[in-house]
Amino acid sequence: MSENQWSPRLGISYIWEGTRTTLRSSLNRFFQPPQAEYLLLSSSPEAQALSPFIEDLGAGGAELRAERQTAFELGAEQWIGDAVSFDVSYWRRRVKNYGDPNVFFGTTIIFPNSVASGRAAGVDLRLEVPRRRGWSARSSRRWAWRPLRCRAA
Repeated sequence: MSENQWSPRLGISYIWEGTRTTLRSSLNRFFQPPQAEYLLLSSSPEAQALSPFIEDLGAGGAELRAERQTAFELGAEQWIGDAVSFDVSYWRRRVKNYGDPNVFFGTTIIFPNSVASGRAAGVDLRLEVPRRRGWSARSSRRWAWRPLRCRAA
């Protein structure tokens, strides 16, 4: 199977004159083909016969598809004097065939699988003190009021 996708990464920012405020926006599309070793393992009939879903689905596996993700972000940064930077951003993500490999009992044996689709959205806040004499500080918090909702493959 052959897959492809146009994957632009676009960003824009605007520094508001005289306010020390920066507004920004970005759009990213991500395309990640499955790793070669995952393809070899998942395409093996012997490996597919080990699947616990062989009776439910009639087959023990499926082709691994390329992961696709679309991400959008809007944000603003405000400097308070020269001492503190306050940053807030709103983000949304949409995924298809999200790679989610399972590890076998903590070993290096990995069973590839993927999530058919999912969506997430949220807000990030960050407060940062710039570096002074080698020291700096940062505090951040993320809220996801729409945590990743998934539909299995």
